[in-house]
Amino acid sequence: MAIVARTVAPTIKLGSFPVVPRSHNVTTMNKLTSKELDHLITHEDPKGIGLGHYLPLIFKSFTQLDNVPLASELKIKLGKLRCSKAAKVHFQNFKDDDMVPLYDINSKCWNWDFPSSGITPAGAQETNEFSFGLYLNVVSEALSIANPNLKQLTQASRVWYSEFATHAVPTQDIQRKPDLVLSDHVVQLGWNNFMVCAELTFSAYQPAARVGSSMDTKAYLLFRGQPWRRFVLLLSFCNRYRDLHVHLYDHSGGLVSPVFNIDNNPDMYLQILAGIVFGGPQCLGYDCTVVFYVTPSKPASTSRRTATPHQAIMHDISKDISSLAPGIAEESHPFSSSNDSVAASGGSNFSEEVTHYDPPTDTSHEGTLVEFFEDGPFPLYALFASTTGVLQPEIVPEPNEDIPTALFPPPPSNKDPIGKIHVKEKFYNILHTLFYSRGLTGRGTVCYLVELGGEEFIIKDHWVQGQDDTDILNEVEMLKWMQGVPGVPHLEDYWIVEREKGVPDTTGDFRFKHIQSTSHAFRAHVRLVLKPCARPLHQVPELRKSC
Repeated sequence: MAIVARTVAPTIKLGSFPVVPRSHNVTTMNKLTSKELDHLITHEDPKGIGLGHYLPLIFKSFTQLDNVPLASELKIKLGKLRCSKAAKVHFQNFKDDDMVPLYDINSKCWNWDFPSSGITPAGAQETNEFSFGLYLNVVSEALSIANPNLKQLTQASRVWYSEFATHAVPTQDIQRKPDLVLSDHVVQLGWNNFMVCAELTFSAYQPAARVGSSMDTKAYLLFRGQPWRRFVLLLSFCNRYRDLHVHLYDHSGGLVSPVFNIDNNPDMYLQILAGIVFGGPQCLGYDCTVVFYVTPSKPASTSRRTATPHQAIMHDISKDISSLAPGIAEESHPFSSSNDSVAASGGSNFSEEVTHYDPPTDTSHEGTLVEFFEDGPFPLYALFASTTGVLQPEIVPEPNEDIPTALFPPPPSNKDPIGKIHVKEKFYNILHTLFYSRGLTGRGTVCYLVELGGEEFIIKDHWVQGQDDTDILNEVEMLKWMQGVPGVPHLEDYWIVEREKGVPDTTGDFRFKHIQSTSHAFRAHVRLVLKPCARPLHQVPELRKSC
C-alpha cells in the first residue's frame, strides 16, 4: 500500500513568494519545503518486486540496464581498494596491481572499509563522506571494467564529489552542505550543475527525520538552479550507509523507492548506480527535447535576482580522459590534486586517491556544435551526453552600472542561439531565457525567447494540472477564443510534450498507485508558442533616456 509522509500544516508554495525568504537557518528552510510537500511525498510498497514502479520508467532509455554486471563479477586493482579487516587478511599475499573481487559473495558484504560510526573521528585524515564517495567511484570503475559498453554511453565521466560535506555550496541565501554530489567535468561545481545529490546517515531511515526534510530543501535548490528539469534525483544511504533509497522530486511532489540493502541486495543496487552514473541525461530528469550548447562564461557573484540567461558548459573531453575510470586517479591522470581536492578530503593532502579534481582548461573547441538532434520527425534522447543545461550565477550590478534592478535581465547583445527547443515537428533556436518560476510543486514555468526562420516567438514551457485534455488544454482553448483581443498573446502553436514517441510527459505515470491526497497534483508537460514578443518598459532605450 502507499504511504503518504509528513501530513502536517496547509500547503505553502515557495513559488508563490515574490522573493523567496532569505533563510540561512536550516530548520526554517526545511519547514518551508516540507510544508510545500505536505501530503505529496509517497513511499512505494517496501515489499515491491524488483526496482519498484518508477525506477524502471526513468531508466527505460538505459539500454544496458539488463547487462549491468553482477556484484560477483566486479574486480578492481588491490591498490585502489580500501580493504576491510577481513579483506586485508584474505588479500595479504596479493600485489597492488592484482585484480581482486570487490564483493565477498560468501560473507555477502563489500570488501570495503566503511566508516565505523556516523561521525568522522577527531584527527582523521579523511571524512566519512570522502571515503564513501571514493567507494562509489571505485564501484563505478569496476562496473565499466566488467562491461566496457557502459562507459560508451556517456561522453563525459560522472564523478561523486565530497567537497561540500564540510562547507556549504557557495550561495548568498540558502546555505546547504550536500554530503555527496554527482557531476560531470564542470568548471565550477554548484546547484546549477549537480546531477544527483546523496545524503549519508548512520541511523535507520525515517520519513519525517532530518534526512527527509533536508533532501526536500536540496531538491528545491536543484530545481532553482536547473528549472528546466523534469525531475531531480537524490539518494539516501542510511542504516550504517547500507540501506539505499532513491528519492524523486517533480512538480507534483516526491516519491521514495523501496529500500535496497547494498550488502544483501547488491545486484539491484548496482543496477541503480549504473543507471545514474552511466545512463543518459533523461534518466536523471533532464528534458531531451530542449538542449543548450553555449560555451562557459566567467564565474560571477550571486544575488537575489530571479531570472538570468541559461548557459551550458561545453567541455574538451580528450580520448585520454575518456579512457580513465570515473574519479579514480592513475599515475597518468591529467588532473591535479589541488587545494580543492584537499578540501574534499577534509583537509589532508591525498595525491593519489581523490574524489575531486581540476578539469582541463583547454578551450580549443569553444563553439563546437555537436549533432544534438537525430534525423526524423521525433528525435528524442539526442541530448549531448556530457552537457546539461546550466543556469549561470546571478550577477550583482556594480553601483556605477546603468542597469535597472528588475526581475528581467537585459536582452542579449547578439542573436546567437544558446540552444534548441522542440515543439511538435519544429525546432526553435533559444535566444534568451525571460523568466523561470521557483518552487518545488506547481507549474514550473520557464519562458524562452526563441527564433524560427528569422521570426521571434515566446515559448512558455510549463506543467499543467490535470489528467485529461479538457483540463490540460484549458489555457489553450481560452487563448483560441480570445484571438484578436488587444493585449492578449496570439497562440501560434502548442504541444503536450512527449517523453517518448506517443507517450505524454506526465507526472502521474510515476505514481504506482493513484491515491486521493496526490491525484489532484498530477501534471502534464505543455509548451505554448506565443506572439508578439514584448519587453519590459525599462528595456526600451527611448523610454530609459526620457526618464
